[in-house]
Order: sequence, then C-alpha cells, then structure tokens
Amino acid sequence: MVKLIGPMHSDDARGQFAKSVVFLGWRGLKTARQYKVPANPSSAAQIAIRAYFTSAVLNYHELGTTDTSAWAAKASGQPYSGFNAFVQFWINGLGNGYTPSTLKVLSVTPTTTSLNLVLVADQTVSGLLKAGITAGTWTTSNSIALTASTNNSVLLAGLSSATKYYYTFASNVTSVPCDYGYGNNTTS
Repeated sequence: MVKLIGPMHSDDARGQFAKSVVFLGWRGLKTARQYKVPANPSSAAQIAIRAYFTSAVLNYHELGTTDTSAWAAKASGQPYSGFNAFVQFWINGLGNGYTPSTLKVLSVTPTTTSLNLVLVADQTVSGLLKAGITAGTWTTSNSIALTASTNNSVLLAGLSSATKYYYTFASNVTSVPCDYGYGNNTTS
C-alpha cells in the first residue's frame, strides 16, 4: 500500500474518486487503494457473523463504567481498545457454540487490608478471582462460585494497606466462559 503525503494537493483526502481510487486514513496513515464494488453477501454464515457482532455490541453497551474501564485496562498496552477486547471475547464464545457470561461489579468497599466486591453474573459460574498490585501479575486468588442474577459478595482479604490492587475473574467452566477484564481499587 502506498503512503501518501498531501494527497490530491491537500492535507487529507477520504472517500472514492471517480470510481477508480479510494483515499482513506488508518491509524494516522494516509493511504489509497483501487476502488472495488463492495460485496454484501447474504449467506447464512455471513448473517450469523453479523448477529454475533450485533450481540457483542449490545452486551458491551449494557456494561457500566466500572466494567468498561476494566476492559480498557485489560487492553492497555495492546494495539486494540477495551471495546475490541470485549467484542473478541464475545464473538469467540458465540463462534464456539456457547453464550459467554458477563460479570458486573456493582460496588467495591475497601478496608485497610481487604476489598469487598459485590458482583453480578448473568449465568451461574465458578472460577478464580485473582488480584495483584500489577495488572496481569496475580499474587493472590480465591475460588468463588457466583449465582446468576444475584448480588454476590466476595472478599479479597490479606491485602496491604493503602495499595492499589488490580483484579480479574476467569471462569473454570469451559462451557460458560466468563471474563471480567481488570478492575482496580485501593485499600484504605
């Protein structure tokens, strides 16, 4: 692909020109490609994929600020956003024949040595709630079971005072994958 600087004697060009060339910008790069008539197949497989994306986007928009922040933290340092990480998780689940489970954090109550989390899962699921002072480096974990559509209180104990902790939940049931991303809170 050719990189363009000042395409068409301007600072930017976007869209198709005379049905021969298409100018676009992608991640700050100015590019051009040959114009092609867009295909819009209506095969059963394509309709299913579109439904997966629709489902993923709708479920992402149902998440609260705490949860979307957790997905953003999970994607931090990656070449994609928290939204993209969630959509990938959701579509992988649907593509493998199961409905992924989402986990929402309703509240976090810090004490000097613990974090009390109130979690709601959309399916009954069990797994590990892991925590650490660096996202991705988990120094403590608790086996927990969450009941669907119920406020589940979970205590992360034995933490250091006035320390920011990251936490994540991973299901140990392969037929009901559940991923929360990363949350973080500071003990008091």
